[in-house]
Amino acid sequence: MPASSPQSLTVGTDAILALDGTCRLLDISMTGFVEMKYITSMIELSER
Repeated sequence: MPASSPQSLTVGTDAILALDGTCRLLDISMTGFVEMKYITSMIELSER
């Protein structure tokens, strides 16, 4: 069985990296979304 051990370890690492990348993308998009909402609300306030 030792031969299959490194394989599963690699798969696990890839999955963790993929999950980490997805979380970062979500974090970035959420931050961008909040900033966009903030900017648009500031523009609306200044137009009054």
